[in-house]
Amino acid sequence: MIRILILSLVISFCHFTSVYSQEYDKVRIETRGENGSMKSVYESDDQEAIQKLVSCMKGRNAPNFKCGYTGKIVFVKKDKSEYEVEFNIKSCDHIVYMKGDRLISHYLKQENIELLKNLTKQ
Repeated sequence: MIRILILSLVISFCHFTSVYSQEYDKVRIETRGENGSMKSVYESDDQEAIQKLVSCMKGRNAPNFKCGYTGKIVFVKKDKSEYEVEFNIKSCDHIVYMKGDRLISHYLKQENIELLKNLTKQ
């Protein structure tokens, strides 16, 4: 029983760290328009820019807010969407993403809020 628990923790930890240590080819930010459709507003293949946006996923845990999302960050590898993170920078200042089958919610740090506002011109 303990072996199974340890194995599941190791697998979970490996998946969690792989999101951060993964090398993506590019990153794209999309924002939600008034009609609900998504529009691409930023794209970069610069690794420093990609890592700054990966850092948005490293915040304090937050409750699962029900305040809607203003956009999403899409991490791309080999022209395929590899990982998506939804964010709200208008009222709740947080992000959500899936880790395995769990929904993870984090508060955005002030520097990440400013970065997203600047990149999305909000």
